[in-house]
Amino acid sequence: DRTTSNDGNLRKRKPLSIEEVILEPIQGETIQTNEDCRLRVKYAATKTFENVSWGFSIWTHDNLLNISGNYYLTPQTIRKGVGELSCLIPEMPLSPGTYLLKIAIGELATLQPIALTGVEDAPLEFKVGIEPNLLNNLLILNRQLMRINVRWL
Repeated sequence: DRTTSNDGNLRKRKPLSIEEVILEPIQGETIQTNEDCRLRVKYAATKTFENVSWGFSIWTHDNLLNISGNYYLTPQTIRKGVGELSCLIPEMPLSPGTYLLKIAIGELATLQPIALTGVEDAPLEFKVGIEPNLLNNLLILNRQLMRINVRWL
């Protein structure tokens, strides 16, 4: 089951609008701790934008703590029309729970936002599940937000 947000009707008048955000598992039905997932950001642009970067941040469900995220700082060109930005999140590190996702597309040189979602409007809410076992139960009992991959020696 993928998680989507489609709020494009509220932002049609802007030069660049984020039309839909999709966070989906690569395999299986739900996003799971330690499993790969894909983030897709569908946009509509009324003009071409050069030297653009984009990224995301993941927040606790109460919207108080920015847990993590990432930004693609290689200059991108967004052409006039509709398109999609995407990335792979390998081995989702979040512990099971409900989280919020915010997206930013901005001008790389100035870091000024061109399009945002989850800041002026509601962020995308998504859930992370986990397979029950002893280690995963410890994560939940200890209220850990993330699971760090470790190579025990």
